[in-house]
Amino acid sequence: AAENALRGAIRLNEDFALAWSNLGVVLERRGNRSEAEAAFLEALRIDPGLANARFNLAHLLAVGGDYAAARAHLRRLVLVEPERADAGTLLLHIERQLAGRRDARSCPGVAGGRVLPARSSLSSP
Repeated sequence: AAENALRGAIRLNEDFALAWSNLGVVLERRGNRSEAEAAFLEALRIDPGLANARFNLAHLLAVGGDYAAARAHLRRLVLVEPERADAGTLLLHIERQLAGRRDARSCPGVAGGRVLPARSSLSSP
């Protein structure tokens, strides 16, 4: 139902960045990572400042093991919203992973050195 509603909103307005971002969340939850990534990228193409889309894309990339790309998105997000603790925590974990540090497992949101699924609800502006 949510996916259909979001796709309907996008059909009405292809530049509805928040709908694209939320569609990405729905698709990721359904395990459709490639379509989720495409939806997040489309949201960011329309609105590069959409913080939740950037975080969700970074999280998706990190879960998939693409730490370098995730780091790039998180660094950009943290520059714009330094108070965003979830982005800072995930960035710290990714930096540790890329440095090969064993203590990467100790970061919140990480189990056995792997990023846990996000618990966030659909994005809001």
